[in-house]
Amino acid sequence: WMQASFTLNQPATIYFLGRQVTWTDSDGLFGGVAALVLCRQRPTGASPAISIYAGSEVGDDSNFTLNTYGVLTVIYNGASSFLGVNNNVGATLNAGANVMGGMTLGANQDTTASSNIQVKEALIYSAAHTTAQITSVVTYLQEVQAGGAKRGNWKTYRQMRGRR
Repeated sequence: WMQASFTLNQPATIYFLGRQVTWTDSDGLFGGVAALVLCRQRPTGASPAISIYAGSEVGDDSNFTLNTYGVLTVIYNGASSFLGVNNNVGATLNAGANVMGGMTLGANQDTTASSNIQVKEALIYSAAHTTAQITSVVTYLQEVQAGGAKRGNWKTYRQMRGRR
C-alpha cells in the first residue's frame, strides 16, 4: 500500500484504473488518511462488490469483475456521492461527510485491511465531476488500458474534451 497526507476535502472525485487480483471481505482498494473514507470490497454471491464509505457505507456495485482491469469512479460529496464502474450508469448515493485528508492506495485509511490489487492509474480531483467529465476521463482511462493512449498523455485527454 501507499499513503500520502494532503488537503483533500469533499467534494472529491477519484478515478481508479486497476484490477482486484484476489479479494477478501472488507479489504480497502483506496481510502483517506485523516478519517475513515474508503472504497472497499464486499461479498455478494460469487463475486465481490464495491462499496464506498465516508460515514455511511453504500454501493455494493458488482460490475468490477475479479481479475479484470476496469475503471472505478468515486465522488465523495455527501448526499450526492457517486460510485460507477467503467461506463455503466453508476449510482448517486449518500456516503456521508467524512473528509479524506489525503490518499491511501491498496488499503483502508489505517492500513489494517490491505488488498491484492494492481493499479495502472489513480487520478484525484478536488471537485465533483459532471457526467460529461466522468465519461471523458473513463474513456481516456479505458484507452490507456487498451494501449491506445499513453499514460500521462494529457494531450489525448484534452482532445477528447474538444480542446487542442
